[in-house]
Amino acid sequence: AVLVVAIVGAIRLAVTRPVQLLTLVLAPGAVALAMSTRRMFPFGAVRVNLFMLPFVILLVAFSADAIAAAVRRLGSRPTTPTGLHRAMSILSPVALIGVAMALAIPRVDKERHDPKRREELRPLIEAMLKDYEDNDVVIQLDNHTAHAYHYYTRRRPIDFDTFKTRWSDSVLLKSFENASRGHRRVWIPMSHFHRGRVEEILDLLAKRWPNLAVIDRRDAVLAFFDAGPRPERIATSEFEVHFPNGDDRAVLATDDDPTTHWMSSSPREPGWHITIELRMPRRLNAIVLNTPIWPDDWSHELHAQWQGDDETGWSSEGLSVWEGPRTTIRIEGAAEPVRRVRLTNLQRDPKFHWSIHELEVWAQSGATKNAT
Repeated sequence: AVLVVAIVGAIRLAVTRPVQLLTLVLAPGAVALAMSTRRMFPFGAVRVNLFMLPFVILLVAFSADAIAAAVRRLGSRPTTPTGLHRAMSILSPVALIGVAMALAIPRVDKERHDPKRREELRPLIEAMLKDYEDNDVVIQLDNHTAHAYHYYTRRRPIDFDTFKTRWSDSVLLKSFENASRGHRRVWIPMSHFHRGRVEEILDLLAKRWPNLAVIDRRDAVLAFFDAGPRPERIATSEFEVHFPNGDDRAVLATDDDPTTHWMSSSPREPGWHITIELRMPRRLNAIVLNTPIWPDDWSHELHAQWQGDDETGWSSEGLSVWEGPRTTIRIEGAAEPVRRVRLTNLQRDPKFHWSIHELEVWAQSGATKNAT
């Protein structure tokens, strides 16, 4: 009803005062954009709607005035205007404006609160930045949080396209662990847009990281935890990599240049393995296979095994992973120093090759054993 009346007013205004109509149409977007430019809040459709509503009410009022004038002309035709005609000429514009406002007010309230999915995070993000250190990592759970973080800090957080709050606890926890790998301090701003699930996630994090700290406000939450000693990346000069078929291009995956890469000479076959041999045993934390440019050329299933310095056999433990262009293989259960790691491809792919731009080896902090 409000829209119909507003359209009537817009048509009449377009005929009689086109400049004023253009102003009414452009002004809301201009106001919202100006507010965004001053970093008062992000620019978006909701903000335009919020500023648009007062102008829609003006259009309704303009339309109501036109309708009232028509009613008055109709009421003036009889020789003796009745009281009903006089009442209609007075009450019709008032009624139309009243109906428009009654229908619009609930929408105004909704639009006023919707932006808080982002704006509510601002004080918590500002508090976080006061204590933010280099190599800290910020993880976001939804697009609202990512948008707010990027807008207010002009940085980009770790962004998982498939990182969903609806995941099971075990999958979600694994995602947090993988995202925080290589970083000691982890920040997680969250909006109460996921009311209920936020509390479950905080409980899950507290069980995994007992030192979890939480700032909980009515509309937003900021969680923080110290993931412990930061893993150390082992220099590429401290290990050798042997690729399938003795490929001599292996050096291209360990030259610290992401624009170069090793690629298999044929599509992936099961049984292919990559062997990493360290110059001295280390307590390992993770192996990272990075394939950022060829997103289809990673092994969808890997089996990881490791061997100590005694060369008595490979560990029976393994890990299958499928994480995409940056695959992190956690070396879980390797309490003793590791000398060799073997990564075996388990899946056949007749179309795509196996490609690695950078192979990274990470050790536990300070965990070094001299070779003898």
